[in-house]
Amino acid sequence: MNGIQAAFVAALALFSAQSACAREQRYKRVYQKEAKVVQKTKVVKQDVQWRQADAYLSVSRGKPTVSVDAETARTGFRSAAGKVECGGAQTFSCFRYSVGFKADVDCDRSALVLKAEQKQPPVVVVSSEFQKGTCLFDKIVKHELTHEKIFRSVLDSYVVSLSQKMIAVYEAGQRDDLSCKEIRQNIDGLVSAADGEHASLQSERGRRIDSPDGAHAYGFETCRGQK
Repeated sequence: MNGIQAAFVAALALFSAQSACAREQRYKRVYQKEAKVVQKTKVVKQDVQWRQADAYLSVSRGKPTVSVDAETARTGFRSAAGKVECGGAQTFSCFRYSVGFKADVDCDRSALVLKAEQKQPPVVVVSSEFQKGTCLFDKIVKHELTHEKIFRSVLDSYVVSLSQKMIAVYEAGQRDDLSCKEIRQNIDGLVSAADGEHASLQSERGRRIDSPDGAHAYGFETCRGQK
């Protein structure tokens, strides 16, 4: 073998060694990358296991119940000078009453409490232009007490509906293995939207006994010729 052939053989041997080394390095890099993926997957699974453990430790598996804590008060009467502001309009009278909703969650017993708290105590306000004992005054009071009856009916129905929604949210949390904190957050989110929803329902129902243009429908025409 001459010198040129010897050099060629040596170069070929070196190239083969480098190629093998490169293949080994690539293999190691791929293997290490796959190992990281496997390790990451194990961490995620472990997190799920801890979430489930926390849920079972903090949330009862019992069927949830809801009790309602509602403030009740008799409707008051008040006279006001001049016209009465009611729902953004100036009129002869107004029934005012508003409530706000809050919730308590006891995950140990799967016991929920819905609170309906008074923001505005119930009151009928009548303009001092109308004297008590007259036909017009009686018509005004009758109209506003009809509003009161509707308000209380809508409130009762809404409390039942909201209670059922609270139970559904709690049961969904049980099925999804949520922690008590997460279930409370979901129920608080539901109840925080209840004030606006309830007020909209009250406005819609209240408008049904008023005139199409939004004015109060007192029925004064039946008082013609009377005091």
